[in-house]
Amino acid sequence: MTAYPYATDAESRAARSAFERDLRFGWDMWAWARLQAKAGRPAFYYRFDHAPPFPAGSVREHWGAAHFAELWYMFDNLDPGDGGWTDADHRLADTMADYWVNFARTGNPNGAGLPLWPAFGEAGRVMVLGQAPRPLSAPIDEQLHVFDAVYDAVRGAAFGAQKPD
Repeated sequence: MTAYPYATDAESRAARSAFERDLRFGWDMWAWARLQAKAGRPAFYYRFDHAPPFPAGSVREHWGAAHFAELWYMFDNLDPGDGGWTDADHRLADTMADYWVNFARTGNPNGAGLPLWPAFGEAGRVMVLGQAPRPLSAPIDEQLHVFDAVYDAVRGAAFGAQKPD
């Protein structure tokens, strides 16, 4: 089974978007979180999973829950000119802004009235930030393991049988 399957044009656009997300922002953060967990350090890993309600006909209409999209929410800056924001969007923005402020203050995103955001740890917990923020056990392993295999192949080609320290 492929990591980014598709059968239709719409599915191929979604697969390409997921591939780019994982290549540019997913795998390296996931690898970093695993290294932090292995070293016994807390890491708080998230996946933004909410497509902003960009207006039909706008250049952003089909962008979905791309990397940049969480910026409006994390800074609680839902400008009416950017989208048709709903009450759910405003609740998510409030939640995310609280997480980011808590993290900046204490190194931990958790706080009163917020859904618990567990540290990544050995179980590979990931906070999915969407309509209903919730922790999951690494929901993206299959796709990101593809990049592990590529990295291992490149590292093996560059260093031969000897792995760098």
